Amino acid sequence: MSPRWGRPGCDLGGLTFNNFAVSASAGFTAATVGLGPSSTVSPTNVNLLFQIAPTPGIGPGDVLLSYGVTAGPGLRLTGIDLTNDAILAPVTIGEVACRVPFTLGGTCAPADRLAALAVNAGGSAAVLFASPVNFAFLHKDIAVGSGGFISDFSNSHSLQPVPEPATLLLFGTALAGMGLTWRRRKGGSLT
Repeated sequence: MSPRWGRPGCDLGGLTFNNFAVSASAGFTAATVGLGPSSTVSPTNVNLLFQIAPTPGIGPGDVLLSYGVTAGPGLRLTGIDLTNDAILAPVTIGEVACRVPFTLGGTCAPADRLAALAVNAGGSAAVLFASPVNFAFLHKDIAVGSGGFISDFSNSHSLQPVPEPATLLLFGTALAGMGLTWRRRKGGSLT
């Protein structure tokens, strides 16, 4: 019931993914989850293609996947996007993003919750966080109904760069210069 990449995690696109945990229940006796070769990176998004192999392969059953995401220097997490690529329905993927690690039941206090999504087979959903964060802990509940089958799904992690102090200083200096110029043209005194 361990992920294919091992517990330590991986770095991709300026994000560190770690503290992976996988478990199977409700009809599945085991599950393996790993990253597929089609994971992609852009300046504003890291899209992970997860490959999943529950035992037995056809539902009913449940697979739980949790992991942490930490933004590297100069980056912040701004949201998540989940796509359910189930081959045979019914399969529903529920996802919760929190500011803190989850309790044993796979949840967190409402005040710590950044987002929650639920996506049926063939669907996708996206949500932006109320404010950008450095860290998020994600928990997915992949519920495979009777006769359902899923081999992969994708999860995107939206990013934004953090303005550098020098950029902010330059912007502030430009605004101050514009203000002084405006005041001089209006005939105002600078003293």
